[in-house]
Amino acid sequence: MAIPGPTDQAVEFRPFGAFRQPLRDGNIFKIITGQAEPDVSREEDHMTQPFTIETFSKLVNTKFKMQYGNSQAVELELISATDLGSTPRQIQFSLIMLGPENAPLMQGIYKLEHEKLGALDLFLVPIGKDQSGVSYEAVFNRFVE
Repeated sequence: MAIPGPTDQAVEFRPFGAFRQPLRDGNIFKIITGQAEPDVSREEDHMTQPFTIETFSKLVNTKFKMQYGNSQAVELELISATDLGSTPRQIQFSLIMLGPENAPLMQGIYKLEHEKLGALDLFLVPIGKDQSGVSYEAVFNRFVE
């Protein structure tokens, strides 16, 4: 059975157990836990450390380009970076981004580009839509090693 995905292409539906290995060993796990590194196709994009709230706090009120579908893109503005109760053992924070009213309303992993961070993939969830546009949230939650 195929269901539409964030790229507007059909995505094969697989039962939950089928995802265990890719989630444990693959990039999706790293993206969800905030351990993903940006695309290193440009040297200045390479980051060796996981994302932190400090990474994004400096970028509040700046623009990200979100790619979706086959070749569509919209501009998102980072509205806030909020600590969700981090402890010395666990980092927890969220980002709120605002896009135009015609932005996609599906949650998923989207490729974002920023002039300072470069390219990165984030799991975004639409959390509201009003006259100002579509709001998205990305939540980071990872243990400190």
